[in-house]
Parts: sequence; C-alpha cells; structure tokens
Amino acid sequence: MRRISGDRFTAVLPFKRSNRNFYNAMAGAALLGNSEVAAGMFLFKHCGSDYAVVCKTMTYKFLRPCYGPAVYNVKDAESVAEELTTQMATREEFNIDF
Repeated sequence: MRRISGDRFTAVLPFKRSNRNFYNAMAGAALLGNSEVAAGMFLFKHCGSDYAVVCKTMTYKFLRPCYGPAVYNVKDAESVAEELTTQMATREEFNIDF
C-alpha cells in the first residue's frame, strides 16, 4: 500500500503463482480479500482505533478474468466521509454502505 496524497492511496495485489486459480487467472478470493483491506484502510483513516470495523456483506461482480496485478485506487468520498463523521458523533454502533 502506498499513500498518494492526504485523501488517496493505492494498493497492489501482485499476480503470483500463489493467488492463481486453475484457469491461470487471479483467484476470486484474493481479489475479494484485498477489496476488503482497501475499504478497511479508508474506514480506519476516519475511525482510528475507537471502532472495530466489521465487513458484514461484500458483493463483487466479475466482468472478466484478471491476468495481471490488481491495482486498487482508493479516494475519499466526501459524502461517505460526512456520513461517517455524523455517525461517529453519536458514539454508538452503526452500519454504513459504501
């Protein structure tokens, strides 16, 4: 993972033998797992250690096979950041979709 600016970072999942499936494409579990990590980094930036972040549901639509490294570019969404700030002000458990 690498921070690009104050509100952006990138994560790269290399295309290695250990995360390939029998089609010789990137395994779906590796792609999903790293999507959760990238989303978690966004949340941890805003929540810090005050909250435990739990991913309850994640959906992913595979449009085509991945035959190279997967690059995740994450940028703060202002609307989600505002909702997070509002929810965190209550100091209670909350759910958020993004």
